[in-house]
Amino acid sequence: MRLDNCDIPSWKIEAYEEIYENDLNRVKSWENVARLDELIVLLDSLIDDERFLSLAAEEKIGDEEFKYNIKKVPFHYAASKAFGFVGLLPLYLPRLTKRLVEVNGFIAIMSMVQSAFVEYSGHYLTVEEDKIIKLSDILYALTFFVEDFDNKGNLFVEHDYDYYYAFFKRLHNLYWEDKTAEKLDHDINYFFTTVLQIKDCSRLFSRTFLYASVYLMGCNALKCGRSSVNCEDVVVAYLTCFKLLLNDYRFLIYDLYDDEKWSCKENYR
Repeated sequence: MRLDNCDIPSWKIEAYEEIYENDLNRVKSWENVARLDELIVLLDSLIDDERFLSLAAEEKIGDEEFKYNIKKVPFHYAASKAFGFVGLLPLYLPRLTKRLVEVNGFIAIMSMVQSAFVEYSGHYLTVEEDKIIKLSDILYALTFFVEDFDNKGNLFVEHDYDYYYAFFKRLHNLYWEDKTAEKLDHDINYFFTTVLQIKDCSRLFSRTFLYASVYLMGCNALKCGRSSVNCEDVVVAYLTCFKLLLNDYRFLIYDLYDDEKWSCKENYR
C-alpha cells in the first residue's frame, strides 16, 4: 500500500512506505494462525481510517471524572487487589515477572471504552457519562465474553468479591504459551505502532492499546480454558480492541448500566 495520500511531508513518504511494507509483510509471513488474515486486512486499513486516527490522536476524555468508592464495586475492587500495584518494579517487564496481565491492563480497557464513547458522542465525557461507563457491566462483558461482549445472549451473573479475586489472580498468573505467541504479538504490535507513528498519533494511546490488548489476550485464554496465552488469543484480543473502537457501543453501555441499582449514592460512595 502506498502512502501518497497520507497527510505527511513528501520527503518522508518513501522512507515510511518502506518501513510500512516491511512491517506489514512481517505480519503477513505468519502462516496457519486462525483469523490472522482478517486482522491483517483491518490493520492495513487503519492508515486511511479517519475515525480511528481521530480517536488515536485524542489524549483527553473529560474535564472531570466520576469518583466512587471502589470497595463498593466488587468486580473493580477484586481486580485492584488481585493484580496489586504495578511495581515494586517501575516498568512493565513480563519476561522478568513471568506475568503478562497487570493492573494497567484493567485500567487500559476502561480507558479504551471511555475514548470510544468520546469519539462517537462528539464531546468530552460528562461526570454522569463517566459514571455510567464505570458502573455498567461493559468491563464485565469484555472480561468474560471478550470478542462476544455485545452478544445479546450473554448471561451476566453477579458474583461476590472472592469469585472475582480468584479469577483475576488466575489472569495475573498467565504467561505466553511459547515464544511463537510472544513473537506474533511483537510483530503485530510493531506494525500497529508504525501506523501510529506515521500519523503522529498519541503515544499515550499506543501504550493504552498495548495494555488493553494484553488484558484481553489473557481473558480469552481463560475463557477457552487455557492456562497460557497462545496465538489464537493474540489475534482475538486485537480483533476485540478494534471492534470496540471502530463501532459505536454507547447503546450497549447504557443497556449494561443498572440505573435502579446505582441511583442511590450509598451503593457506590
